Amino acid sequence: MKSKILLAFALLFFISYSAYSQVYKNRAKQVAFKSKDSYGRWTKWTDWEDCNILIVTNLDNSKFTIYSKETQEFDIVKFYPKEYDDDGVETFRILVVDKDGLRCNIRQRFVKSDYYSSQLYIDYADFLYVYNLTSN
Repeated sequence: MKSKILLAFALLFFISYSAYSQVYKNRAKQVAFKSKDSYGRWTKWTDWEDCNILIVTNLDNSKFTIYSKETQEFDIVKFYPKEYDDDGVETFRILVVDKDGLRCNIRQRFVKSDYYSSQLYIDYADFLYVYNLTSN
């Protein structure tokens, strides 16, 4: 009887803990890039390339992970208040540090589209990329 009670409490603890877990998953379906040229000017965005990449935001561990060919893992440093860009689109931005210690911003814009729920930008000082996302 005592073991059944302990099992019930353990199960209840696991269910309640997992219910409050803050892990968000998205699927990137397209990606585009741009960078600074040798004169410090931004190039045009590349054409969209199709992809199928899982992107996970784990707030419990303060990690942001992109499962592309090479897994990109970022440590979350700071959350910024919700913003609205020049087009009036709601945007969330976080400051992160990559595995090499480089800081960059990750921005998620909630665009209105029949195919995509949002766009995710990775902003380095000299290189940008953007993913079109669907909810996973």
